[in-house]
Order: sequence, then C-alpha cells, then structure tokens
Amino acid sequence: MNRHNLYIKCVDCQTEFIFTIGEQGFYEDHKLYPPKRCPLCRKAKKRERQDAEHRIKQEQNYERRKQHEESSENTLL
Repeated sequence: MNRHNLYIKCVDCQTEFIFTIGEQGFYEDHKLYPPKRCPLCRKAKKRERQDAEHRIKQEQNYERRKQHEESSENTLL
C-alpha cells in the first residue's frame, strides 16, 4: 500500500498533528482506529481515566473498611 504521513486535527485542542507512516502501520497491524487526539491530549485523557479509576478504588476501599468496622462493632455488642 502506498502510504504517506497524514495530518489530523485533534478533536480536543484543534491542533493539527502528524500520523506517521510507521504509526499507521502499527495501528493497522493491531486493528486500531486512527487517533483523533494529538499525543498531548491522548496523554491527558489517559491521565484523567487513571485518576477516575483511582478515585473509584479509594471510594470502594473506604466503603469496605466502613462496612468491616460496622460489622466488627456489631459482633462486639
């Protein structure tokens, strides 16, 4: 296939970025859709997801500890 670098506009920051021939091959080999965000926005989006997952885990741990403490109190009574 005759590939060439593609210029894509980021959906978040509207900056144009280059989707290189090498990146295109990687995406094709792994059956991925072409990126719609520039590298900086992709990194920021990934960080947002990680932060959200971290908050959810903290909330779940808090709830577990709270339930454990309540059940421990009930068994002592």
